[in-house]
Amino acid sequence: MGRNNVCIHPKTPYMVPGTYCVPTTRWGWHGRLRGMYRQRFMAAGLGLALCLVVGCSAHRTPEATSAVEQVIERGVLPAPSPVDQVSAPRALPGTPSVKRVAARRAIPNTRSVEQTVEQGTLPGEQSVKQVVEREALPDEQPVNPFAAAAWRRLSLVDESGEIPANALTRAFSQRQANLARQSRDPLVDGAGLDPAEWVFRGPANIGGRTRSIVIHPTQPETLWAGSVSGGVWKSLDAGISWQPLDDFMLNLAVGCLVMDPADPDRLYAGTGEGYFNADAIRGKGVFKTTDGGANWVQLPSTAGWDNVARLAISPTDSNVILASIRYGGLRRSEDGGETWTTVRDAQGSFFVAFHPTDGNKAIAQILDYDDEASSWYHQAVFSTDGGVTWQVSSGGLEKVLGFGSRIELSYAPSNPEIVYANCGGEGGKVWASNDGGQTYVKRTEDEYTTGAGWYYDSIWVSPTDPQTLVVGSYHLHRSTDGGATFEQISNGYILTDQPHPDNHCLVSHPDFDGVNNKQVYNCSDGGVFRTDDIYAASTDGGWVSLSAGYDTSQFYGAAGHGGTGLIVGGTQDNGSLKVETGNQTAVLSFGGDGGFAAIDSDDDHYTYGEYVYLQVHRSTDRGDSASYIHDQLPDARSGSTANFIAPFTLDPNAPEHMLAGGVSLWRSSDLHEGGQPQWTQIRPAGSNKISAIAVAQGDGNLVWVAQNDGKIARCENALGQSPVWQAIDDNDLVNPLPNRYPTRILIDPDDHQRVLIAFGGFSGDNLQRTLDGGTTWEDLTGTGETALPDAPIRGLARHPCRPDWLYAGTQLGIFTSEDGGATWSAGNEGPANVSIDELNFMHHSTTLLAATHGRGLWTVETGGLDDDGDHMGEICDCAPNDGSAFASPDEVSSLRFESETTLSWRSEKDAAGQGTVYDIISGNVADLPVSSGAPGVCEADSLDALTLEVSAVPAVGTAAWYLVRAANTCGDGSWGSDSDAQERSSAACGP
Repeated sequence: MGRNNVCIHPKTPYMVPGTYCVPTTRWGWHGRLRGMYRQRFMAAGLGLALCLVVGCSAHRTPEATSAVEQVIERGVLPAPSPVDQVSAPRALPGTPSVKRVAARRAIPNTRSVEQTVEQGTLPGEQSVKQVVEREALPDEQPVNPFAAAAWRRLSLVDESGEIPANALTRAFSQRQANLARQSRDPLVDGAGLDPAEWVFRGPANIGGRTRSIVIHPTQPETLWAGSVSGGVWKSLDAGISWQPLDDFMLNLAVGCLVMDPADPDRLYAGTGEGYFNADAIRGKGVFKTTDGGANWVQLPSTAGWDNVARLAISPTDSNVILASIRYGGLRRSEDGGETWTTVRDAQGSFFVAFHPTDGNKAIAQILDYDDEASSWYHQAVFSTDGGVTWQVSSGGLEKVLGFGSRIELSYAPSNPEIVYANCGGEGGKVWASNDGGQTYVKRTEDEYTTGAGWYYDSIWVSPTDPQTLVVGSYHLHRSTDGGATFEQISNGYILTDQPHPDNHCLVSHPDFDGVNNKQVYNCSDGGVFRTDDIYAASTDGGWVSLSAGYDTSQFYGAAGHGGTGLIVGGTQDNGSLKVETGNQTAVLSFGGDGGFAAIDSDDDHYTYGEYVYLQVHRSTDRGDSASYIHDQLPDARSGSTANFIAPFTLDPNAPEHMLAGGVSLWRSSDLHEGGQPQWTQIRPAGSNKISAIAVAQGDGNLVWVAQNDGKIARCENALGQSPVWQAIDDNDLVNPLPNRYPTRILIDPDDHQRVLIAFGGFSGDNLQRTLDGGTTWEDLTGTGETALPDAPIRGLARHPCRPDWLYAGTQLGIFTSEDGGATWSAGNEGPANVSIDELNFMHHSTTLLAATHGRGLWTVETGGLDDDGDHMGEICDCAPNDGSAFASPDEVSSLRFESETTLSWRSEKDAAGQGTVYDIISGNVADLPVSSGAPGVCEADSLDALTLEVSAVPAVGTAAWYLVRAANTCGDGSWGSDSDAQERSSAACGP
């Protein structure tokens, strides 16, 4: 294990005394078992980890002026403020003015896996300095949520490291104002988008993070599931198929669901995932349906609630509802949610439940802060008057110090005087009460732990046997002796029938009797699962995945090829995936967390993705399998030298070249040569990690990069031996742009002096444009009702044919502009009211690809349907219905200019831009030095003899036809001479 090591569960942030190592299964592509690996993770200490998850204000340093700076120094958590001062979704509740939380010290930039980590002090805990030996992360190991949350939060905070008060509410209001304006002006267009034309592309066989399931009591084949970023879903066949209930509900971050015991059609959905994981989407209170989910309305009294962790309805009075919220503790309503009273003030609560049959009794969990101990703590509480007043339980759960000591509770249905608690303290222990939750005694023996923690903690008690229970953490564990001892009963991974790691809830079938019906449902970071025999389920079998059609995967990035329809993308905890046209079933290319993705525009056999920290992998079989290519990439594998999801991009001018960003910018020029490519540093390490990269289409020397702290630089000789970088924004003397996390850079393909940069943060200037290569800048977010909302922009695209048509993927969906950003429209709505983490055009097409964080992959044709097979919509294609405009693949082999040749075609404009020879199969296959001939005529003359090999070998004497496309042209044209010196008239236009 290495000296002084602390080995922790890969999903459990709470550091367990001694050695706690869990073997993890590494599955190969298609789910083949390839071997067993033990994972050692760097012991981060709860204080440090919590700071990273929920957000810590960083102090400005001479080296970096942005509060999202990664090189930070930890301070001490202050005492929390009153709840009414921390209603905004910001960092840990605390006094805003002094030492809220500081930040972490930089880990030395070294490729050695042995690193010295100096931990600061968490209140009530001893400072420690540990030498942690960090093994290579397995290429397919799901990662603990800390690093993901810390990285995700960078795109949410402003320059001071904060999420402003009521930020999400304000952004929603701005979006609603935009939609209202469009309802008054039906002529507003959406840059070629038609809401009815969105096509779900997958994956249809993988689900996303889910924390709640409810089952109809008399029609048990009817299920409802709540995705934490994909809304409420319903199944009428016990999970065989699913349907989303309202993709445009005001908020799709469903953290919990509860059914009225007196009326199964009346359900409540609590929004917001309140467990301090920063990748969670903030909520908008509680939503209610009275028709089984067909229609949902927000309870106005809850509109200001950021996170609702649990809801409970009295078994004897449906008007009495209890809510666990953060921030605020426990709330109670006596009128079905119309009004609420705070009945137990606290920083938060993650659990509340009524006694199964007695409306006077209830149990709950509380999260609060102890000033004397200078520590966060959890406690179990109970009520005997229907939740009006609450008392602290005794016997050991009255105050369990440490944020990771979360407590999850459950009544024993067959004897509700028995209550069990799964507590994250001591690595996870089960406690039991025999008096309805008033007193508890620890049950789990010393050598057993449940693995429960702040992120995952669930417990199920058999409805017929109070001694049989199952606890959920990274995996599931069963006890038949009341929690004294346990055995592991699940060992799932991506695309397995075994439950996916990170288990959040367990629910019995309504007819569970322990003999004829032993079904239990499970929800996890991989969707919904079920066992038909909870007593026999094991790591060897007995489980089935119900994620088919439960389309709630969370993507970070994606890329597509318009010519072949192939799409690849990276997801949260569900690997790098590929899908094909007409097939929504995903293939797992590579496991663990996926990130950015790319496809070679000339040859889609080459696809690329990454595991965390710039661990780039390559596929040469169209995404069926992949292997690492980062061995010679110095910045890979370390959180000190690369973002959790680090940017990389292919050079559009030479797709066998890749640029990858850690703290330095690296180029590889031999991606097609097999083996491990070489990497050359073309920009030295800056003051922070690189967050965005762009290469100009048409000029591989022109490269722009952005850093986490908002610094921007450009280079005009990136292909040279000694690239020279110019500071566009250095956060000091040259500082025209926001000093927060830049998410995307777009260099206009027609005018390289025109560059757009998108930023994170709930701020009003998140899209900036320069028209002079970076000398001057203007805000492009618009004003008034036609503005972009003050929300993070994560994806940015420009239409291939229309320079003024822009597309922004935001935290609140897709916005479009037809006037270069002067005004914006939300009327296209996009595929759902969901965060759009990537937005780009598939290669050689006018098809827009949206990668959502909660609703999978979607495409839409922005130029009308492609009727002639050239993958260009009618906006770019002046012969959209001419199916004969292209030779079929078996008729085309090469284009031959056996002597000097001139190609000419007509144009609506007197001047033409760069031209290309275009083939339906391989896309652009030759650049043409275009000149203007007579008015309205473009020529590519004096072409030298050449041969371009493309498709299959043709029959003898067969002519090879190619369509000439050129920028800024659209009109009737001709093909020029073919390989048999014959001419053919046709239409030619496009980008």
